[in-house]
Amino acid sequence: MDNQYMNFWQNAFTDMWDTSAQMKKMEKLVEQSLTNFGEFTSLVQTMGKWDSFKPMTPALFDFKKTFDEALKPFGLISIEEYRSLVTTYEELKKDNKTLEKIQEEQKKKLTDLNQAVSNEKKKLSTREKTVEDTKNKQDELKKLADSLKKDLTNEKKQSLSLQQELGNMKKLIETMKKEIGEKEKAIKKAETTKA
Repeated sequence: MDNQYMNFWQNAFTDMWDTSAQMKKMEKLVEQSLTNFGEFTSLVQTMGKWDSFKPMTPALFDFKKTFDEALKPFGLISIEEYRSLVTTYEELKKDNKTLEKIQEEQKKKLTDLNQAVSNEKKKLSTREKTVEDTKNKQDELKKLADSLKKDLTNEKKQSLSLQQELGNMKKLIETMKKEIGEKEKAIKKAETTKA
């Protein structure tokens, strides 16, 4: 195991420019170490209860936990935590895709609703215009009806005036007929007296 680390550090110093290969090697070594620590911890835990080993505590023999705690100051995490984060990331990615689809559907529905509202506004505007036109026509018809009423009233007045004149003329004709009748009688008397 010492040879592996020596080779690693030797290659790291000689191959400074090829950092990606070194990082892959380092990642592989860390993963192997973490796996080995996990196996060792599970082996130690199968040996029996820790209560029988007093005054020592179980945390003292939990190498994986101790190693994980040692990685934290360097900003590193254990492979299990890394895998858990990757799984969580994948789930969140799926959830995000689902949410994006839902958002697209909602945008489409919102666009359709806006179009429907716009169409209804146009219809309402047309109805309001029709109502306004009908109102104007009714006002014109009312004015026309008022004008016709005035004309009818004037016609009635003229008709009454003509009836009065006709009545006066009838009286005048009657008076003239009487006068003509009296004159005819007077002429007949005068003729009979001459004969």
